Amino acid sequence: VLTLAGCNEVCGKGSEWYEDVGPRLSTWLIPVFLLISNIEVSPLDKRRYLMLIHLLGDPIHSVWSLLMKLEAWSRCYNKILAKSGASFDPRTVRIRGTVLGGIEELVGFYTDPSRILAYIEEYRSVSYEEFEILLDRTAQRLADSRTDERLRTLLATGLYLYQLVSAFVSTVGGGNTSPPGGRIGTTMFMTWIIPVVLFSNAIGGFTSSRTCFDIIEDFVQKATGRRDLWLVLQENVLEFKVHSDIEDYFDSMSWAGSIYTYRPPKRHAFSTGKRDWSPYTLLVLAMMPVIVSSTIASVLLYNTPPVAFNCRNMLIFSVVILFFASAAFTWAMAWLG
Repeated sequence: VLTLAGCNEVCGKGSEWYEDVGPRLSTWLIPVFLLISNIEVSPLDKRRYLMLIHLLGDPIHSVWSLLMKLEAWSRCYNKILAKSGASFDPRTVRIRGTVLGGIEELVGFYTDPSRILAYIEEYRSVSYEEFEILLDRTAQRLADSRTDERLRTLLATGLYLYQLVSAFVSTVGGGNTSPPGGRIGTTMFMTWIIPVVLFSNAIGGFTSSRTCFDIIEDFVQKATGRRDLWLVLQENVLEFKVHSDIEDYFDSMSWAGSIYTYRPPKRHAFSTGKRDWSPYTLLVLAMMPVIVSSTIASVLLYNTPPVAFNCRNMLIFSVVILFFASAAFTWAMAWLG
């Protein structure tokens, strides 16, 4: 089947358009586009659309970046939890953890966000009780400023699953003008998009690139009397001194992890102990959607006429190899600097 002679014998010579283009598009291509349109991307100018292209061409690295972001927030919570000790108060831990996560949004993988929070607390010009109230209000504003499109995403995912079921069950999707094995196999391969879309929307994002900065700056102003958060960040993060001004800083954010599907260095600037997840463990988890979807697709394609390892299996295999190569290349480029 993998030879030209075998292909001509099984599929016939020559080439022409499919007679059932409509069903093929409605089975997987259009639902896939709907899913992609529901991916959560940070509104950082037109480069966010490049992130969508990066997601389609490098899904393993994109999911790895999402997991690294989630791990960063987990470490923020665990860091506050470890400091609480015996006087553990769930609400206080959540509040400080949320504020620490907001600071991590600004400093990224460059430094420990708790250094910034400790700096603010050290130079506070208000009482301890007033400082706790400011923390509470800041945490509420940060939480309220994050987007939540999970309902819309679930509807798009439901449509995709419905189209998948309709390809298998004729009473749902109607009769097929040609054997549906190839369409179903391709559809199953593209299911790696589903966990990515759901995951990105579960994490959410801020309504604009400056929203988090403005909220934390307002907190700093009220807590310390200092008017400029940018100066505070520059004093505590050596890497920020290379930026000529705050606009240059905002311009660099999209390449420094503010778009969650693209976090180049796979490291965290702080650790919290045994609760931490290794970047390499997260890498294995990031591979799972592609591995599972490609395995199911390959089995389906193998068991549809011709029942053999065929050119469609080779296509799936080649795409998976490219996905792994792309993830390795992106990681290597970031590691080399």
